[in-house]
Amino acid sequence: MKLKNLKMKPFNTSLMGVIKGVSDYYGYNYSDAFIFGATGQAFMINIHKKLCPSGPYCWNMTKFTELLRHMGIIMEDLGFFPPTIVKQARGKVEAIIRSKIDNRIPCSMLNLDNQLIYGYESEGLLCYQPWPKMKFPPAKLSYGTWEELGEDFHVNFYSFLKIEHIHIKKIILESIIYAIELFDSSESYSWEHYGMGFDAYDNFIDAVKKGYGDSHGNWWNAKVWSECRSMAKDYMNEISELYDLETKEFMQDIAYIYEQIGNYLDKISNRELDVLQKVKLLEKTRELEIENLNNLKELVIKL
Repeated sequence: MKLKNLKMKPFNTSLMGVIKGVSDYYGYNYSDAFIFGATGQAFMINIHKKLCPSGPYCWNMTKFTELLRHMGIIMEDLGFFPPTIVKQARGKVEAIIRSKIDNRIPCSMLNLDNQLIYGYESEGLLCYQPWPKMKFPPAKLSYGTWEELGEDFHVNFYSFLKIEHIHIKKIILESIIYAIELFDSSESYSWEHYGMGFDAYDNFIDAVKKGYGDSHGNWWNAKVWSECRSMAKDYMNEISELYDLETKEFMQDIAYIYEQIGNYLDKISNRELDVLQKVKLLEKTRELEIENLNNLKELVIKL
């Protein structure tokens, strides 16, 4: 059993690859940038104190799922499964996923990265790999054993149900409000040992000074959040077409700043970049985020 017309885009932000695939499958005409922007992902940055590459995966998703619901998609949590989980529990969630797919409802899993589950066969679940030509995450999950995940897995499963979306301008307003909250109320969305918003930049700078700037975590976090800010630029430019000339031009100014932020983060991803130079770039990027946070607050009033 396979779901036709369900595909996964190879974004660095693999969660957005899942969401884009689901929204396309359900016939929503959302652009890549709109998927990132309307869910608030375009405005997020989350950094572990030691620059662990898990920053893009470990955060409070409550508001994210609420915004996704506004867009016409209910993301249901089917459960978290550590290595100690008994086989009976594995079999139960496998049956739920097969039932969802039988009813043409896409599913996904998160174990180090997000993957769409597009079907099943007699031996296991069939999964899209986030990026072409990479052996992991796996393209299949064997029933009962989940041997493809290795011995130290921490996997979460989700399903995605289609509902009616709300008015497009309401979606946009809620996404901008959330973008502000990600910085002004960042503690509401971050886990222990992680920092979001300005706390993320503080953690990033401190970790670079402590010698983590040449780590895989430095490269991966910067690549993911650079992609997000690039999408924030495109989102602002796209939605600006829906508003009056003054608001449109203001949004385009915001977009330009996000373009700068994305470019800086891309430079910061270089593991070989001098520590002092990397810190200076992070400080400049933080200043630009402050500028755009103030712009977003003004934008909310305009909207």
